[in-house]
Amino acid sequence: MEQVVEKQNDLIITRKCYQNLISRNVKIPLSSVPFHKDIAFIERFFCNEFPMHLAIHKVTNAKCMPDDYTQPHVHDVHEINILVGNEGELEYAIQLGEEIFYVQSNASIWIPAGLYHASNAIRGSGYFIAIRLDDTSLKLKTFANVGYQNLRN
Repeated sequence: MEQVVEKQNDLIITRKCYQNLISRNVKIPLSSVPFHKDIAFIERFFCNEFPMHLAIHKVTNAKCMPDDYTQPHVHDVHEINILVGNEGELEYAIQLGEEIFYVQSNASIWIPAGLYHASNAIRGSGYFIAIRLDDTSLKLKTFANVGYQNLRN
C-alpha cells in the first residue's frame, strides 16, 4: 500500500506506509558497550531505530580465548540472548550469577533484570543476538501504532 506524500507539479511523490518499520543495522564496535572489548572474530551490528536494544553479533571461526572479552555485568531490564547457526557449531560460555553454562547453537537464554551475567564465544561460527527489553513502553506503543496512523492519514 502506498500513500501520497505530496504533489509537485504533475509529479506525485509516494512512499510505502510501513517503510519506516524496516531499519538498517549499523556496524558498531563491541567495545562501544560497557564491560565489552573488541575481538577479531566478532562483528557487531546494532539497530538504532527499534524501541529496544537489538545487537547482532556475527561470529566467524571463534577459537578458545585466553581472556574473556565480556566481563560480568548487570542490567536493570530483562535480556534475551539467542545463538543461531548450524546445530551445535557455535558455542558460548554463558555466566548466569556464579554459574557457567556451555551453550551451543541453536539456543535461547533468558536473563532476568538484576542478574549478573556474561556471554563469551568459545568456538565456531554463527550469530549471537542480544535483545534488551528496555523500559520503553511509551516508545514501543508509538512505534507499534505507526502503521495504523499511516493508514488513517
